[in-house]
Amino acid sequence: MNLSQRTEEIQELVLQIVDLGTTGATNPELVYRENNWGLVQNSILCSALLEMQRSGKLQNQSEIMASRGTNTSDASGPSGVQEEIDDSTPVRRKQESVVTKDLKWYIQNGVNSEIRLIAKEYREKLLLDLYLEHVKQTGETYFPQLQQLLEAEWKFKYKGDDNA
Repeated sequence: MNLSQRTEEIQELVLQIVDLGTTGATNPELVYRENNWGLVQNSILCSALLEMQRSGKLQNQSEIMASRGTNTSDASGPSGVQEEIDDSTPVRRKQESVVTKDLKWYIQNGVNSEIRLIAKEYREKLLLDLYLEHVKQTGETYFPQLQQLLEAEWKFKYKGDDNA
């Protein structure tokens, strides 16, 4: 990724680092390419540039990634993201993993009863907001998914008892 394709904030930070004179170069695009910053994700590069500005020490792409403990080896397989660097060589790198937990998990496994209660109240608020949004958009107070859920629950609880 070229410097011109980065956010304005990153472009400004690179320009400020060049103006500090720590690089010896005067062209921001040249400093950007020489240090392989095009291979670094925006958020990581931005924080690294801020750190370089504070410390006055320039870091290249491998030093940035090493300081964050990020795996810099190429990824193989469909989970990678393909990019092209300046010499048009395709490179695959791993996508960053994100671990998430949904409200159901917090309702069932919250650290304490207060967290479980907050998660349950938040879930109920979201369901109510979803219902209100349905009413706003359609003008109908009948919510098909809720009706199906209630009907299935009634059949399971009460019709099952009649057949026994």
